[in-house]
Amino acid sequence: MSRFNSGDWVVFTYLKGADSSLEEGYLLTDYSANEESYRGEVVKVRDIVSEPLMKKTWRSPSIKGPRSRHLVTVRLADGNLKSFYEGRVVSATKLDDSFIQALSVLGLTQGELN
Repeated sequence: MSRFNSGDWVVFTYLKGADSSLEEGYLLTDYSANEESYRGEVVKVRDIVSEPLMKKTWRSPSIKGPRSRHLVTVRLADGNLKSFYEGRVVSATKLDDSFIQALSVLGLTQGELN
């Protein structure tokens, strides 16, 4: 997602952690068990090495998986802002500008496609 720029409309899947189980002596992990699909407009791509997170954020016990270098903030179709660690984003695709323009000609917004 760091290859995208502010203003780009994207669709992607986010891995929110993994489910693990021990079965017959094998440790099994399912990364897709907690995945969720999103779409929205990229607001900011933040390099957390050059723009560090607050210590409070680093210590937060609520994170659902590992952090990666880039934190991408997206305005979702419902208008809410949400941030995603790039290392847990899969299948990220930029929506074609002609698609976005066609929606505006029709008087539709991304939020109306839910």
